[in-house]
Formats: sequence, structure tokens, C-alpha cells
Amino acid sequence: MDIIIDKFTLYERNTLKGFITLILKDAKNDFEMFIPGFTLHEKDGRRWIEVPGRPPTNPEKDKTWGKVCDFYDKRKEKKFKQKLMKALDKYLSQENTNLSETNSTSSTQKTKGGKE
Repeated sequence: MDIIIDKFTLYERNTLKGFITLILKDAKNDFEMFIPGFTLHEKDGRRWIEVPGRPPTNPEKDKTWGKVCDFYDKRKEKKFKQKLMKALDKYLSQENTNLSETNSTSSTQKTKGGKE
């Protein structure tokens, strides 16, 4: 199964660096799935990816975002996220996007073909 980055939207807030929309593609089984809402985070030189989430239903009592989807197997989750990070790095290098050059108020969309 291939992971294709469809879009990355820069958006900096706390550890959040942006939003990732991806396509899961399995040519062998003629399968494609579009999934928006993955997030890229960074802190102290460490980067990580989170699965799509939803805001808390009662933000006064709970600040925790709920996961829209998750993995049964944490080893497979780690492998998937590593593959996703590699695909994102490739996408960003092709788009000439450098996250360190952004500021906390930026919000730039990069889609397929480098359109903004």
C-alpha cells in the first residue's frame, strides 16, 4: 500500500506544524482512500504525526481530543507513521517547503502540483 500526500497545510500553534491530507493507494487491489486530518507536530527537535481527531464534546471538563480512527497494533502504527513521515518529507522537499521558515501566524496551503 502506498501513502501519497495530497495536501499539506502549514498551521503553527503550540506543537502543531500543519495538517496532512493523504491518499492510501493499493494498485494491486484497485483501492484508494482519501483521509484528511492527520497532523504534524514538532517540539525540541522531535517530530511526530497524529491520526485525525475530533474536539472534546465538553471542553470545560475535558481538553483531550478524541481519535477518529486508531490502530489495533502499536507496532503497525509506528511503521505506518514512519512511512507517512517519509512521504511527507519527500512531498515537502518537492514543494520547497521549509517548516523552520514559517511563523506562528502562517497558514499556507500546498496541494498537488504546488498550487496555493
